[in-house]
Amino acid sequence: MNALNKPVVLVIDPDPLTLTAIAAMLDSAQFKVYCARDKVAAIKGATHLALDLIICDESVDDADGEEVISDLRAIPNRDDVPILYMSHRQLPDIISRNTQAGVAYHIKKPLEPARLMDAIDRALFELPLINSQIKNKLKKPHFPTAASDLPMSSFTIPHIASQF
Repeated sequence: MNALNKPVVLVIDPDPLTLTAIAAMLDSAQFKVYCARDKVAAIKGATHLALDLIICDESVDDADGEEVISDLRAIPNRDDVPILYMSHRQLPDIISRNTQAGVAYHIKKPLEPARLMDAIDRALFELPLINSQIKNKLKKPHFPTAASDLPMSSFTIPHIASQF
């Protein structure tokens, strides 16, 4: 987050009314909000701004949201910025493809303010915490690597009993 501890959010949607509504809601919740109505502006914003979150609609300008997300994920040093995907469609294949492309959450349109704010809170606070815990676990060996690494006390290996 920036120096003022205001999360910086890029909202990508071709509809000016949707952009205005989301920007007003986030501004009142003390977010710094940038808006983009097309793919070129979205890529420019994501490249030059220190973002904490991206909210992307399923259709942007002459591209679909999936293409925009793919292009956003290709920007160097932006792979850790969570992306929320807004869509009228919540089909399993769309959700699966977008999750594989790096979308953190899907938000069903029409937007419900409480649901949107809940997804934003999860993306900004829960997701980074989970990711840092996973990274920390991966850095530590799960088992001692050498006899000298073993604690002086004895230990047992947990096992599943074969008797029922």
